[in-house]
Amino acid sequence: MKGEKLSISIEIFLISDYYNRAVLLTMMISRPFVAEVHEFYALQNIRSEDFNKAIKNYEKALKWNPYAGTVYFNVGQILFQRGIYTIALDYFEKAARFIDRPDLPEKLAYLYIRKGLTDKGIKKLEQAISYQEKEKDMIPLYSDLGKLYLQKKKYQEAERVFRKALEVDNSDSSNHLGLAVAQLNQGKKEEALLEVEKGNRTCSGPSGCPAGQGSDATNYPGKSGGR
Repeated sequence: MKGEKLSISIEIFLISDYYNRAVLLTMMISRPFVAEVHEFYALQNIRSEDFNKAIKNYEKALKWNPYAGTVYFNVGQILFQRGIYTIALDYFEKAARFIDRPDLPEKLAYLYIRKGLTDKGIKKLEQAISYQEKEKDMIPLYSDLGKLYLQKKKYQEAERVFRKALEVDNSDSSNHLGLAVAQLNQGKKEEALLEVEKGNRTCSGPSGCPAGQGSDATNYPGKSGGR
């Protein structure tokens, strides 16, 4: 009799264990699917320009799949476009934990810079440059990175970056002038003067210098005696 009761108890335990495993497996399988359904609704909301509903549906998707890096990115993108930068940064940072997109480091870089987190911005700009497929797309990133290094008074790094920009396109006067400032602050006066001359020559073309650029590079941060 005792043996029969023990056998029944074991059978009940096994059935219960199998049931629990089946429920768990079903949940594991269904969670990503439910998340994708909410993502689909979010995309429909975006097409109809109902961005608040889109965010709500993306949030529902994240409850079902908290590892969906693309969803974090999409929410960050909506918030960024609406000028809600601090929260957008939070979502982009979460996205970066799970996915690796070519445009993500650049977005993080400029949000960090906007927030005054220059060191983080520099790190992400370096990464963003390495992600560019076309060299011409690197130039504005090099320029901004060089200016940040000048602000930090890291003149050797600034020189390195401006040189790389000019290797891609030596017709950009702002990069010649940035390089001149970096060299001037390292005591390389002759080289700096040469870069100023090159900058002046590029400014002498039909379009002239971009607005706000001076031939002596006085606009650049980090210049001795300047801003």
